[in-house]
Amino acid sequence: MEIEIQKKPPKDFEKNIRIQGSDDVIKIDEVNEIRNATQEHVLFLGLDRAFNLRTIKLIGIGTSSGTYINAKDVLRTALLTASDNVVLVHNHPSNSLKASKEDKNITNRLCKFLNVFNINLADHIIVTEESHLSMLREKQIDKNYSNDDIEFVENELLLEENIRLKNELKNMEEKYMNKYESVIIIKPTLTDEETKDTINKYKENFEKFSNQPVKVEDLGKKKLAYEIQGNKEGSYAVFTFYGKPEDISETERQYRIDDNVMKFITVKMDMEAEEDPEVMEDEDDMEME
Repeated sequence: MEIEIQKKPPKDFEKNIRIQGSDDVIKIDEVNEIRNATQEHVLFLGLDRAFNLRTIKLIGIGTSSGTYINAKDVLRTALLTASDNVVLVHNHPSNSLKASKEDKNITNRLCKFLNVFNINLADHIIVTEESHLSMLREKQIDKNYSNDDIEFVENELLLEENIRLKNELKNMEEKYMNKYESVIIIKPTLTDEETKDTINKYKENFEKFSNQPVKVEDLGKKKLAYEIQGNKEGSYAVFTFYGKPEDISETERQYRIDDNVMKFITVKMDMEAEEDPEVMEDEDDMEME
């Protein structure tokens, strides 16, 4: 059997560098190269789970007063390089170490955006010719940051997660529930509408505890093998559904106190066996309890 194994992309450099803080970042050659640039440059540093540096990429060049960081480019680069942690670095040609309003906005948006994909924005560092500022150290990265776009994405993901959990729950219920077939004989003296109402009552009852559609076969009136409560005929209905033993006990209790139900039988079906369409042809010979 051949197994395809996803391997990490190769590192962009030979040296082993572990990032334990912003002081380690500013020692990197590529970071020092942008410190005195006349235009803003944005570097992407991709780290593994242990914060070992695996990749450095230039993802943006702007003007002397600003640059645009595309969130999609950051995410794409992080995914393609299998980065567990990301550090962004950009320079301020003005030599100002103050993070701008836009710096804070894009940083916090990226932090939330990456987190959706289980990628951590470890820091965003601003460098000048002589110094640097860690937005993480300055507590300018807000893990609880939110705006309309982020709330929309989070709501959509929450909806998808709810659907996934519901499907898992349904699969678990089907796995641990048994499949049953229940046959009832209804008094022939009822009107067609009353017979239909009786069948629908039990169909709805089965759907409540199984939380899934119930197969119903209304076989109409048939001659009985022997008289039941003075009746030579009875209206047959067959229900196929999923349930637990306690559900069956409660249903049969309801059968017993229902004046419209003359006889009933509920059997557990083999989940693996295919259903035989001929199994109900000879109901008159079935023994009912």
